[in-house]
Formats: sequence, C-alpha cells, structure tokens
Amino acid sequence: MTVIISFIAILLLIVLSAFFNVSETALTAASRARMHALEDDGNVPAALVNKVLSRPEKMIGTVLLGNTLVDVLAAALASNIAVDLYGQFGVAYATAIITILIVIFAAVLPKTYALAYADRVALVVAPPMQALIYVLTPFTKAIEFIVRHILILTPGKADDAANILAAHEEIRGTIDLQAKEGTVAKGDAEMLGGVLDLRDLQVADIMVHRTKMETIDVDEPPAKILDQLMRSQYTRVPLWKDEPEN
Repeated sequence: MTVIISFIAILLLIVLSAFFNVSETALTAASRARMHALEDDGNVPAALVNKVLSRPEKMIGTVLLGNTLVDVLAAALASNIAVDLYGQFGVAYATAIITILIVIFAAVLPKTYALAYADRVALVVAPPMQALIYVLTPFTKAIEFIVRHILILTPGKADDAANILAAHEEIRGTIDLQAKEGTVAKGDAEMLGGVLDLRDLQVADIMVHRTKMETIDVDEPPAKILDQLMRSQYTRVPLWKDEPEN
C-alpha cells in the first residue's frame, strides 16, 4: 500500500512539474499585445496574465522554487521505492527512470504544447499561477531580492535609446515575419514598416519640387484638361492660373 501511495505521489509531482513548465513557457511566449486587447475587452484571465507578466521576477521565482521542490521530492520518493525493491542499485534505476519521466512528460511535452498554443494556455494557467505566486511570496521574496541586486549590474535606464531601438526592431521583425507567412499583405507590411521610419524622415525626403510637379492650367479648354487628367498617373492634380507659381 505504501508503494502504491508513493507511486501516486510521484505521478502527482510530475503533473505539478509539468504545470510549472507549461505555465512558464506559455506566459513568456504569450502575445502581450493580444493580452492587453483582451483585457480592454473585459477578459479577466487576460488581466491576470498581464498582472503576472508585470512582475516577471515573481513568476520566474515561483516557477523555479516550485519546480525544484516537486522534482527533488519526486526523485527522493522514486529512490526510496527503488531501494526497497532493488537494494542499493535501486538508486541508479530510480535516477534513470525519474529523469526520463521528467524530461519527457514534465518538460519537453508540456513546453512544446505551450509554445504551440501560448495564448490559449496562458489564459488557463494564469489564475492558478497567480494564486501560487501569492502563496509562495514569502519564499520568492528572497529570490527576488537576490535577482534585483544582480540585475543592477545589467543595462538599465542609461540604455533607454538601445531599448527603444530593440523594440522598433522587434516590431519590424514581427511585420516581416507576418508578411512572409502571408498573414499581412506586402503593401500593408511596407506601409507599417514605413511608419517606423517616419522619425528619420524629413520633408525634403518625400516632397516633390514644384518644377517637377504635374499641374494643369485652369484656363485650358475643358476637353484638354480632361485628357490630361485621364493620362495622369495621379488622382489629384494641382491647378494654376495665369502663371505656374499661382
């Protein structure tokens, strides 16, 4: 009976490990833009996703703490069962078996699924993850303290220009990727990419000099004006009267 209970406990611990892995992958891979749009529409799980991601160090600390605890406990229980069944060699058997089970069913499989359906999974795991973050806060505070002091050594506000550039490049990369996948039309992608370049443009870059403009003398006969308009490549043509400058 004790062995059966231990087996059930190991299975539950592997399920918990899978939950932590799938939660971390889904929450970090979820579309922030879509989550914010859903939150604006009143979606409560999306609001929880954004709340969790607003403090990523708490989420990561909870995942690491929970994952470490359940994996170590599962390994300990498996070793205990193996030693009772096979003696001192049971530790090697338990290590091999529990490693295979954790890698396949608690890591690779859930992470792969979470990457494929990140937004959907994030909405499901956000409520329990938020509850776990609250419960484990006293323990993760210590982890957060250490992480914050280590992050002091990494780029901060002094690199805001680089961070803005990185954000622009990320948006540009997303547009290019969607265009390649056919989700966004090529013309729309070029237009959206052009918006990112507006800050670098001057009026001289886009203006047409008046000597090169296609214009029409308003005093010309209507038939000639109509003919010029029909042959023009533009849908709007400036008119002038008496002299081209007018």
